[in-house]
Amino acid sequence: MEFTQIPSECSQLVAVHPWERTMVQQRLEDLGIPTRLSPDGQLLALLDPGEAGIQQARQLQLVLFRFRGRRGEMIDWLENCWSR
Repeated sequence: MEFTQIPSECSQLVAVHPWERTMVQQRLEDLGIPTRLSPDGQLLALLDPGEAGIQQARQLQLVLFRFRGRRGEMIDWLENCWSR
C-alpha cells in the first residue's frame, strides 16, 4: 500500500534497509499491525491508540530487534527470557 499523506491514526515511521523492508512489513502485517509505504519507500506502521497501540509498539520493537540485533545481543536477550 502507498500513501500520499500521513494517515490520521497513530503511526510510527520505521527506518529499515530496503532489502529488509518486505520482511519487516510482512511480519508486522502477520501480527495485525497495518503498514503503508511512502512514495520514497519508507515504511509506516499504523498503531492503534491507547493500550492496544502500546502493545503494538512493543511488538514493533521486537520485530526491529530481530532484524537489527547483533547476534550477541539476541543471545543475551534469549538467555534473559529463559531465566525468568
